[in-house]
Amino acid sequence: MTDRPRGDALDQELRSATRAIVSPTPPPPEYDALQRGLGEQPGGGSSRPRPLVLAAVAIAVIGGVVASVIAANGDDDGGVVVIDDAGPVSDHEGSPDLGSVSVRDLVWDEVVLDTATFGDSPVLIAAAASESMVVVAGAVGDDAALWTSTDRTTWTRVPHDPAVFGGDGQVRVETIVPYGTGFVAAGEIRGGEPGANNRDFHPGTVMAVWISEDGVTWERVRHDEEIFGGIGRQEVFSIAARDDRLVIVGLDEEGFAEGSNDGVGIWTSSDGRAWRQEPGFSGRIWDVTATEDGFVGVGTAVWSSVDGAVWKQVAEADGWVEVRAIPEGFVAISGGGTPSVVWTASDISTWTRVAEFPVPGGPPIVALAAGDAGLVAISGGEPQRMEAGGARMFVSEDGTDWESAASLGLLSESAFFSLDMIRGGHAITAFGPNFVAVGWQFEGSSMWTTRDPTGSVKPADDPAEDGDG
Repeated sequence: MTDRPRGDALDQELRSATRAIVSPTPPPPEYDALQRGLGEQPGGGSSRPRPLVLAAVAIAVIGGVVASVIAANGDDDGGVVVIDDAGPVSDHEGSPDLGSVSVRDLVWDEVVLDTATFGDSPVLIAAAASESMVVVAGAVGDDAALWTSTDRTTWTRVPHDPAVFGGDGQVRVETIVPYGTGFVAAGEIRGGEPGANNRDFHPGTVMAVWISEDGVTWERVRHDEEIFGGIGRQEVFSIAARDDRLVIVGLDEEGFAEGSNDGVGIWTSSDGRAWRQEPGFSGRIWDVTATEDGFVGVGTAVWSSVDGAVWKQVAEADGWVEVRAIPEGFVAISGGGTPSVVWTASDISTWTRVAEFPVPGGPPIVALAAGDAGLVAISGGEPQRMEAGGARMFVSEDGTDWESAASLGLLSESAFFSLDMIRGGHAITAFGPNFVAVGWQFEGSSMWTTRDPTGSVKPADDPAEDGDG
């Protein structure tokens, strides 16, 4: 993929034309003529034109110049189409509803973590957003902690209550999801001493769940050792919610020892307070996302479930670590090796390999978010791999054509430095057309958020966007 300067006039014209064509306005008559001349796209495709092709059409109509040379490659690895130097574009149809802004326009800035709000050495692990609020979660010291914001830059810590956020050991929120009018978070109470080379291995770790109706006032769900663990180790990987159903996926060593599962833990709830651990699952789910019909999980395979309790394998997979639902289907990332591979699907049973993240020798992708403006992915790694290529950020409008945020000039100097230093746990969440990302490693924590330099993206609580005035 060739990096293109943001100041290049042709690039700007292409991008402007793309947004104009992706809108509901019907394509011009010249499009049909040019399409007939180009022939059919590999793999059949749909009648909906691809944005990059339409951008070329728009420039041809406006300026009388066809700016892109299109060459088709009909191999079996995804039916890749190469358009000039824009990078690989697969046969996956459609793109997110970008509205008036693209993820390729959003500039990333670092958020200052002042001690008065975030405490000394905060551990920022998870992030989630509702329509009106962003919540970031993790820990300060040995206790769990959460912070809220309505504009992505001004943050307030949820008042600390030892009965809610403390415990006998290290207490941390690991994952969080919007649910109803508020949020549900899941994490761990870690007992014992961690292993010498793995911060996550605590032999006495058990699961904990918190619930809030507004994101500000929280309560911890009563601990039940038969559900949330007793002797052994339980860990939380991901949480998803839809309607009145919540699903948590993670690790259950106690169940593995008893022979009731393969070490995977699946917990379900219909209200966030009463939970049930689902037995009998064979495999490993690293990430789960909600869909219109239920849930999709990825890991050592791709599974689907209507209720989160009964799962069916629907496709093969190998080390897939992230999955997100988008308007056209799904985007997943395999993280078992480097470079990481991007997969897309219009349905959960048929997946197409569409891209690789070019981080030679570097760490795999560990966080993925999809929002109104597109998708963002961040890589991470362990301290021993610091020499191999640090953390990197990639952006995409449709899940198929990915570019480095740094090459697009989207990272401010401070954010680029911070992103390169934080190689541990990462989380990203979409907040309308914007994003909030957090990262943590032994050097400390960091937070980044986006802004549109044109000023077209307003904070969620901007009066101009509030119907109540």
